[in-house]
Amino acid sequence: MTTRRRPSHRFDLGLLRALVCAAFASATPTVTAQIELRGSTTEADGEVLRVDADGVTLAALGGGKPSSGAAAVLAWDRVRAVHGPFADQAALYASVSLQAWRARARLERGDSLGAEPIFDSLFSVYSRRTGPTTSVIAQGLAVCRLGRGAQASAVEPWLVWLRCAGTSDTSGIKDAIQPAIGWPSIGFAVDPSTGLLTTLPPIWIDTPAVRALAKGGSTLGALEKGVAPTLTTAKAERLAGWYMIGACSACQLPIPEFPEIGDDAGVKLVAEIVSASAGLAEQREAARSALRSRIKNKPAPWVEAWSRFALGRSLVKESSPDTRRMGIIELLHIPARFNDQVPYLTGLALAESSVALHTLGDDLGAEKLRSELQSDYAGHPALEWAPLRGWKVPKPQAKAAEK
Repeated sequence: MTTRRRPSHRFDLGLLRALVCAAFASATPTVTAQIELRGSTTEADGEVLRVDADGVTLAALGGGKPSSGAAAVLAWDRVRAVHGPFADQAALYASVSLQAWRARARLERGDSLGAEPIFDSLFSVYSRRTGPTTSVIAQGLAVCRLGRGAQASAVEPWLVWLRCAGTSDTSGIKDAIQPAIGWPSIGFAVDPSTGLLTTLPPIWIDTPAVRALAKGGSTLGALEKGVAPTLTTAKAERLAGWYMIGACSACQLPIPEFPEIGDDAGVKLVAEIVSASAGLAEQREAARSALRSRIKNKPAPWVEAWSRFALGRSLVKESSPDTRRMGIIELLHIPARFNDQVPYLTGLALAESSVALHTLGDDLGAEKLRSELQSDYAGHPALEWAPLRGWKVPKPQAKAAEK
C-alpha cells in the first residue's frame, strides 16, 4: 500500500507581512478634497470643520489625516463649492461667494468702478463682522474708494479691515496687509508698525463728504451680537473717534470728547495731529511740541509730511501774522519735498497755504499756489473748498504810462 505524503506548506514571511500591511492600509479611511476653489488651484486638501458667514474652516491634512490644531478659514471669494456633509450649509452662502469673487475679479483687472458697487453691497452686510470674508470685502471697498479720491468714505472700510487684523501687535497687521489674491492695492499702503494708511491722514477740509464723516458718529459700527471682538477692536474704535474729531474741527462743528490714546503708536500719532488743530490752547501747544520732536527724529517721509502739515495748519490758525507765516513755511514742505509720496496731502497743503497767504494780504502769492493746485491736481477735493474759491484772481498792475 502506497502512503500519500501531505503537501508541504511553506510561507514567505516577507510576503505575508506585505499583505497584512496592505490590508490595513486599505481599511484606513482617507480624507478627500471637499472644497473647490476659484482660480488656478481647483481643490483644497483638508477636512471641512465648519461653514458659516465668515467662510469655510478647513483642517489641514497631516499624513492623510486631519492635523490637530492646524486649521484655516477660507474667505468666500475663494470658494467655488463645498461638497460632502456641509454642502447644504455652503449653498446658503453661494450668492455671497459669487458676488465677492466677481468684485475681486473686476478689481484685479483694474475695473474698480465695476467692483465698487458689489463691494459696497457686501460691506453693508459684513461691516459688523471680523472674519476673513469681511477683511477681503473691506479692503476691496477701501481700495476702490481711495482709487477715485474718496478719502472720507474710505475711512470706515479701512477701520473695519484693521479690526479684522485680529491682533494689537505688528505681526498680525503684517500678515493681513495683503490678502491671498492678486488685486492692485491702489492707495492701500499700510504701515506695518502703526496699522495706519499712509495715504489717509486724519486731515480734512470742509466738504460735503467730510461733513458726512463728522456727523456719522464713530464711523465704526458695533460688532454683531455673538461676534467676538478682536484685539484690534479698541484700536480701531479709538482711531475712528480721532478721525471723526478731525472732520468736526475742519467743518467747524461741535467737537466731542477726545478718545483715550493709550500706548498704541498709531493712535498716538493721529491724536497729536488732530489735537494740534482741534484742541484747546494748551493741547495745541503740547501737540505741536510732540510733532516737532517727531520731525527732529527723522521719521519715515509720510510721517514727516503728516507732522509738518499738522504743525503748519495749527500755526496758521493763530492770531500772530509771524506765527501764521511760520505755519505756511511748514505747509510748503509738503509740495516741495513730498508731493510724490502724499499727493492728496500735497493738494491740501497748497490749498491751505493759498488761503493763508490771501488772509495775510499776499494775493499774488496766494494765486500762484491756487493755480498750481488747479493745474497739477485736477479733480482734487480741495478745489471745491469754499475759502479757496472765495476771492477773485488779482489783476496785474497796470504799466506806468509812458512819457
